[in-house]
Amino acid sequence: MTSQHGQMEQALGEGRMAVVVEYSPPVVADADAVRAMAAAVRGKADAVGVLDNHLEIMMSAIATAALLRAEGVEPIVHATTRDRNRIALISDVLGARALGLRNFLCTSGDHQTLGRERASRNVFDLDSVQLISVLNHMRRDGILFETSRPIEPCDLYLGATANPFADPQEMHTIQLTKKIQAGADFIVTQPVFDVGGFGQWLQSLRGLGIVEKAAILVGILVPSSDAEAREISRKMPGVEAPEAIISRIASAPPARQRDEAIAIAAELIAGLRALDGVRGFYLMTGRDTNAALELIERSLKSKVQSPRSKV
Repeated sequence: MTSQHGQMEQALGEGRMAVVVEYSPPVVADADAVRAMAAAVRGKADAVGVLDNHLEIMMSAIATAALLRAEGVEPIVHATTRDRNRIALISDVLGARALGLRNFLCTSGDHQTLGRERASRNVFDLDSVQLISVLNHMRRDGILFETSRPIEPCDLYLGATANPFADPQEMHTIQLTKKIQAGADFIVTQPVFDVGGFGQWLQSLRGLGIVEKAAILVGILVPSSDAEAREISRKMPGVEAPEAIISRIASAPPARQRDEAIAIAAELIAGLRALDGVRGFYLMTGRDTNAALELIERSLKSKVQSPRSKV
């Protein structure tokens, strides 16, 4: 197996701040929309995180990622255990790898009752820790889960998620430790609105070796309005925008609330990037790619290099 580092992995290896833009695929079969997104972010972000049916039905994350890659943009495929059993998950990863995709963010996924498809049934045959372990065995040992059937080792770069402010924190820290032990290379946090509190969380991880073993990318969410900011805690259990931030967005005229949210996000990035252990940022702007680009231009432009080659 020959490992070819992608742009994000290369950025992290060189000690640069990695910048990832999250993308919600269209809810229709629209390849042109994906290509337009790729054209907008190419050379401005290290990678694009592709959501996997987050809160609603979307175009396939793997198909979307393949389109992005064809346009010269490095994708990170969200692999969600909520909707697939182990057979389907492994099959999808093998197929994705055949398409040249190697970055996977392993998540359990939000419960379907939080989104639009409340009548759908979840699967959860594996949790995110188990999925990371399965994929790590595939790349490291060249074996399939349980059967130990030998396969050609897969060149994969694996990510996991973390919530710095969820209760009980001790339990979530144990879960994060398991993800690192299972083989996670990078961590994407849930949205952060408290620089001081996040710094304390980072410090608590140092004694566990987590900061040293995996690159931590801080989630930055840009709500489009004060109403959307208030919805965060409902859609993201364990995450809550402080009332001061909501009030600041609400104080702006409706047409300027998005701009105010971007300004707040830029201020958060300025404080967070000074913390030892922060290796990059994961910008959560849904389908508002322009908001992510404005934030990069304002706060992160100097940290992104143009891609040298397709991944």
